[in-house]
Amino acid sequence: MQLRFFIILFFCCQSVISQDYFKEIEKDLHDFLKSQEDKDFEKTLTYLTPEFLAFASREEILDQFEKALNDSVMSFRYENSKIISIKEGVTIKERTYHLIKYSFDMVFMPNFQEDETPYKQIETILFMEESISDLYGEENISTDLLLKTLTVHFEDEAYAIKIKGSSNWKILNLKSDYQQVYSQFLPPELIPD
Repeated sequence: MQLRFFIILFFCCQSVISQDYFKEIEKDLHDFLKSQEDKDFEKTLTYLTPEFLAFASREEILDQFEKALNDSVMSFRYENSKIISIKEGVTIKERTYHLIKYSFDMVFMPNFQEDETPYKQIETILFMEESISDLYGEENISTDLLLKTLTVHFEDEAYAIKIKGSSNWKILNLKSDYQQVYSQFLPPELIPD
């Protein structure tokens, strides 16, 4: 009887611990995306592993964020960010890695000129939709012609990385374009094929 009680208690504790890291990762992923949306690039840097600074200086990285996300022609915001799944963590050299699959919607809002007619604005939105439908898939794109927005649904994979002594989870997106640099950020056994 007592053994059964301890087994049940053990599994309950494991469940609570699992829910804690899930909530932490979800919060940090949301905050990471929000820092980009808010153009708070200093905060964005806190979600990157220290190895990023080996490639470029802090100023160069901030400058790249500025160039990539400060567009005078287009504004954006993230919506509906959520974690779809988290794989069991692996701890290697004082770092814990969880492979996460997550989704979010990126809402694009063109910054129209004051003299652009509503017809021209709608035409621009429809052109944008047509231009990117092959890249992201028609089923992942929606337009709101009344609000003059275009929304793209993304599903991505990333590693959530907890470095011993760090207060937040670091986020490393897994993109096929970055394959050659993963060896700088991930242990060999975690590098995707």
